Amino acid sequence: MNARILLMLLILPLLMACQQPTKQRENGWYYLTEKSNDSISSEPIVTVKDFIALKLECDYFGQYMITGTISPHKQKKWAEATKQAVGKRICFVFNNEIITDPQVNCPIVNGRFAISNPHGHDLPKMFEQIRKEKADSIEHLFQGWEKDSLYHTLNQAQRDSALMALDYWDAWSLVK
Repeated sequence: MNARILLMLLILPLLMACQQPTKQRENGWYYLTEKSNDSISSEPIVTVKDFIALKLECDYFGQYMITGTISPHKQKKWAEATKQAVGKRICFVFNNEIITDPQVNCPIVNGRFAISNPHGHDLPKMFEQIRKEKADSIEHLFQGWEKDSLYHTLNQAQRDSALMALDYWDAWSLVK
């Protein structure tokens, strides 16, 4: 019995060393590739900070969908990426998990996207987390600024609405 335990203790570190560490990815849209190890591209096409006009929609059957638009600063990249992916799949990754992986049927030149729920995720909760991530990325840009603007007189719902309408890259150009 002790020999089995000793053997397991010797083998366990070897097994753990052979496991590939999971790469932490930014939340966003990625290519799905044909690589054998990891089918998700290493770099995102666009990330949550590139989203504007986010909405949580519910259809007649009670199925949720998150819709939005890609920042005008990243729409050309989105159009090129979706053109390159015609007939293939792209995926939305959230918290290192593929949430949806639609097939691209034509280039998406208007910058629109939709995150559906084929795997039963809690999209209302995810929507709130995505909104918070986007808001935090913009608020981080203005960290340390004086708080004398009209923005700071708004209630939280009004602030959230303003942040969702604000393009990260426009805000970034104001700061830089």
